[in-house]
Amino acid sequence: MINPGGSTAPGHCRATANDESGYCYAHDPAKTDERRESASRAGRPRTGADEIRAVKRDLWRVIGQVEDGQTERGVGGVLGQLFNSLLRAIEVERRQLEADEIVARLEALERGHGASRGAIDDRGRRWTEQT
Repeated sequence: MINPGGSTAPGHCRATANDESGYCYAHDPAKTDERRESASRAGRPRTGADEIRAVKRDLWRVIGQVEDGQTERGVGGVLGQLFNSLLRAIEVERRQLEADEIVARLEALERGHGASRGAIDDRGRRWTEQT
């Protein structure tokens, strides 16, 4: 079934409708929230778990090499400091991704409630003011 309801700049959408709604996934109004949620996760790593596991694996390797005498204690100490720096960078990146997501979600809430920067709430306060 051709999607009769969705339109694009050059004309009607030619994607196949997924169900009886007559809309394809990209144009179905009922799937707006699902598409938005999916888009908000696009391009982001799922978690930093793989990266953290790799750092831990390498750190355990260095610890073993220091214990076995294959790596000098001073070199092992510097490597430990570098691993700490790497873990800190991973944490900072995770926090920034969280903050970006919170801002995007807040903006979506503001749009959904008709509020914008400088809008006044039911108590006469601006959205940008702190309580």
